[in-house]
Amino acid sequence: MPDPVFVFVFVNLSLFLILILSLNPCSYSCSWFMFVNQATCVFEPSPVRPQPWVRGARSLPRKPEGDSVLQTNSYHHRLDAYRVSVALAECCHRFTAGFSRGHGNLNNQLRRAATAVPLLIAEGANRWSRAQKRQRFVEAAGECGEVAAAIEVALAIGVGDNTIAYEAMTLADRVGRILTRLVQKFA
Repeated sequence: MPDPVFVFVFVNLSLFLILILSLNPCSYSCSWFMFVNQATCVFEPSPVRPQPWVRGARSLPRKPEGDSVLQTNSYHHRLDAYRVSVALAECCHRFTAGFSRGHGNLNNQLRRAATAVPLLIAEGANRWSRAQKRQRFVEAAGECGEVAAAIEVALAIGVGDNTIAYEAMTLADRVGRILTRLVQKFA
């Protein structure tokens, strides 16, 4: 004969799971289930204002209409350095598109460095400690210098388009100057 405490817990747990599973897992009203199962849940906008599943959290961002980019209220979206560094990454990807197959290492190095700049700026902007912010901005400035050096090397060996390289070098210089001021601010 099974233990009565075990049966009581098993029955109550089963009833609780049936109740939870009977609710629509993708509605905003079922906040507990969304939090537990957010990896597989598809969020659909409802006509009613959504309730956040964690107290104090913001509601989910709406899907952008048309070709607009989804932007959150994160701190890095307020920085000019972030916006210019995203333009730098896009420009570097256009620059490396013209590389021949024999220059794969330089292509990879330039793309990785250009991608790291906005990521480090975003990471630094969303840190709380002044020392951590400064460290990420210093790392981003180093990556920005690496981008400029890789472009110079590519032009020296005769790879890439000069007009795109000039645009990328201008953007890299601008991002570097902004990052220098940010590093000085958090010193």
